[in-house]
Amino acid sequence: MTDEIILLSFEKPIYKNLHIQLATLIGGPLGTTWLLAENFKKLGHPEKVRKTWIWGILALIFLLVLSFLIPDDWKIPNFVFPVICLGIASQVTKTTQGPEIQQRLSEGGAVYSVWRALGIGLVCLILTIAIITGILFATDNQFVSGL
Repeated sequence: MTDEIILLSFEKPIYKNLHIQLATLIGGPLGTTWLLAENFKKLGHPEKVRKTWIWGILALIFLLVLSFLIPDDWKIPNFVFPVICLGIASQVTKTTQGPEIQQRLSEGGAVYSVWRALGIGLVCLILTIAIITGILFATDNQFVSGL
């Protein structure tokens, strides 16, 4: 009995759905992708890590292209894109990892701290801002001329 408890205490931690949602709200598609990919590694699905990164990068590209193509006269509230990303991330997590996460948690498996998920979300936010800034400078966008 004690061997099982010791085994679980040294188990590789995973991210819960809440962690992925927080990283998504802060870091967008990159935050989602990072945590999902880490979970796939820890849950024993290394073949899904690469696909997760590909889909995550494609989602980021789609979101960036869409945000640049939307005309300025369309009055879309600021919260629309984050809420859509959050819904998609939550559904993808439930569909692809939900049962395994639940099983791991019910068995007393280790979970990362929420602070780690927030930190990863912040890193992804900084990377996304850097990407957008690079795009703006590369395209001589009017927003950059004022800097």
